Amino acid sequence: MLSNSPTKAIKKLQRGLEHKFLWVAYSGGIDSSVLLHAVVKIFGPKSCGAIYIDHQINPLSKQWSAHCEHVCREIGIRFLSRPIRLNKGNLENQARLARYKEWAKLLRRGEVILTAHHADDVAETRLWQLFTGRAPIGIPHTRPLGLAQIIRPFLSLKRTDIEVYAAENDLRWIEDCSNKDSIYDRNWLRHELLPITRRRFPKAVENLANLKWPELPTFKKEALPIASASHEMNIRAWLQAYGLFPRDAQIREIMRQSSLRDRFTSVSLSKFLSVRSHQGRLFVVREKEPIKHRHIRVGEFLNLDSGQLRWRRSGRGFSAGDLVFLGTRKGGESISVGTRSKSLNEIFRESQVPLWQRDVWPLLFVDGLLESVPGITMSDKYFSNEKDGTYVPVWEPSE
Repeated sequence: MLSNSPTKAIKKLQRGLEHKFLWVAYSGGIDSSVLLHAVVKIFGPKSCGAIYIDHQINPLSKQWSAHCEHVCREIGIRFLSRPIRLNKGNLENQARLARYKEWAKLLRRGEVILTAHHADDVAETRLWQLFTGRAPIGIPHTRPLGLAQIIRPFLSLKRTDIEVYAAENDLRWIEDCSNKDSIYDRNWLRHELLPITRRRFPKAVENLANLKWPELPTFKKEALPIASASHEMNIRAWLQAYGLFPRDAQIREIMRQSSLRDRFTSVSLSKFLSVRSHQGRLFVVREKEPIKHRHIRVGEFLNLDSGQLRWRRSGRGFSAGDLVFLGTRKGGESISVGTRSKSLNEIFRESQVPLWQRDVWPLLFVDGLLESVPGITMSDKYFSNEKDGTYVPVWEPSE
C-alpha cells in the first residue's frame, strides 16, 4: 500500500543519514516545494541545502531561480543555482540528463541529493518506456550518483498526497505552464491518458507504481565485462557510477559495437570521454594531453596528464643525471631486446597495453635510438649496464 504522508516518508530517512548533508533538487514546483519543506522540518536548516537547475528554456526561468533563492533565504538554508544549455532535439530527455550530470559535478563524496519523484511519476515513466520501446527499468529508491548518492523518498506517495500537504502547510510554489502542454510525452500521459485510465481502473497509478520491474543494477567505477553490455540497463548503470548519462543513441552504439566479434569498441561520449574495449572489458577513457617531447635528466620525476614517470634504483640501467630524450611513438620504432630487435607494436601487444594508452606512453631515446619503454622493457645496452648509481624508469599510467 502507498503511504500518504510526506513527513513520514522523510522520517524514514533519518536512520543512516543523521550525519550527512542533504541537498534537495528544487525546481520551485509543488513536488520539490513539499520535499524541501518536509526535509527542513525533520532534519533542520543546517543539515540541508537546495539546488536549482536553470534549463534556460522558459523565459521566466531566472524569476523562478529568484523565487527559489528567496524561499531558501527565508528558511535559512544554502542555495545553489546552475544554468545549463540544451541543444535542439528532445528537450525533455536532454533536460533530465543534463540535471543528473550537473548534480554529479556539484556533489562531493558522501553527500546526498533528494528528488521528489512520486508514484504518479513512476506510472508515467513505465507507460512511456512501454510506448517508446525502452527497456522496462524501474526507478530505484536509492542509487549512486558519481561520488554522491541520490534518494527518492516520495516514491510511495501519490500526487494527491503531495497536493494535500502543500495546502495544509500553506506552501507557495511555481506553476510552470509548460507542464500542461501535451506536446511533451509525459504531459500527454499525465493529462490525457491517465485521467481516462483512472476512470476505468481507479488503482491504475498505484498498481503501476507497485509493479516489480527490474531496477538498474549497481556497478562500481571499474571495467565492465563486454558480456554485460548486451543489456541497456547494465550500460546505463555502469556509466552512472562515473556520473555519466549518455544519450540513447550512444547506448545503442555501445551495444552494437560490443556485439561484434574481433572488433574494438570505441564510442565517443563527449569531447574528452569515450567508451573503449580491451581484453573483453569496457573502459571509460578520458582523452589525455599529448606528452611534450624534450630532454630530461635520469632520476627526474614527471607528473604528466597520462601518468607518472618515476625512477627505481636498480644497479643497472641509466646513469643518474644523464640526459635522455622523452618522446612518444610515431610509427616504426624498435628496440634491441635479448638477441633480436623487437618492434614497439609487438612490445605493446605482448604487454597488453590498451590501444588508447599507446600514443601517450613515454619512450626514452638516446642519440635517436629507442632505449627504454618505461615500465615494460629496456634495451640490452642499458640493461647490461651494471654499476652503482643507475636507474630503471617506471611508468604508472593514469586512469
